[in-house]
Amino acid sequence: MMTRDERLRCIAYMEAVWFDNAHFKMVLTRTAPGERPLPELLAEFAEAIVQTVVTTSFGIHDGLGPEQLLAASDRMKADPGARYSAVLTEALAVWARTADGQGAEDLARIVMACLLGSDPGLAEDDLPTLLEQLRASSVGEEEGPQ
Repeated sequence: MMTRDERLRCIAYMEAVWFDNAHFKMVLTRTAPGERPLPELLAEFAEAIVQTVVTTSFGIHDGLGPEQLLAASDRMKADPGARYSAVLTEALAVWARTADGQGAEDLARIVMACLLGSDPGLAEDDLPTLLEQLRASSVGEEEGPQ
């Protein structure tokens, strides 16, 4: 599970990639002792987005009764798109293990595409605002695994 600080690092890196800020990209890709590598964080961030979109699209949410949850889960498991989404997130996690430099930037672009793909009404121009909203939401959360 990602911490608030890890999410904020991902968001800051995506902003640096979006605005092509070489200095911030370089600073944010550095990994201090005890920190997880940025590509790993980006892959986990993408997985969280994809899981949220997929589960929401099948009507899975807090408050479902056991029978409703089982039926929605069965529909999700039977859906090829949901299964391919799991393959995508696994591929990103595998790639992240060896990604560096340009690979981290490419992963960030995929995460941004996942964000934009979460709502058909979003366009590329919406990305800075969306990242701003994600940052504000993350800042407002308590620290710790989320």
